[in-house]
Amino acid sequence: MARPISIAKMLLVMLALSCVALGCNALPGKDPIHDSERTAWTFGAVSGGILLLTVLGYFLREKRGLWAVILSAVLFITHPAWTVSAWFGDCGMAKVNGSQWFTAILGVLATYQIIRWIAGRSSTADLP
Repeated sequence: MARPISIAKMLLVMLALSCVALGCNALPGKDPIHDSERTAWTFGAVSGGILLLTVLGYFLREKRGLWAVILSAVLFITHPAWTVSAWFGDCGMAKVNGSQWFTAILGVLATYQIIRWIAGRSSTADLP
């Protein structure tokens, strides 16, 4: 007759499996944490440029769209490149994914500002 597995053994096996599944197992010669850090910081630097573009759009639109500038500044300040750690959990994949999303949202806000500026220029150009 088979012996039942004790709860302690099951917990030990589950703990071991979770460490393997959630751990950061790098291939020899690879450094996934620093690669994630570098990628996230690159997205952070791009976000800084996009923030400047949003501010430029604000002034080109004659100080309209302040909400986009404020939201962009908040997103830049809380950007995962400098608020999320790559050292815990998934080798920094959450940091990189979050950085991609934040940078994409900042890009949408900058695009909004520029499109509104172009639309405003074309509507005033049509006036006699």
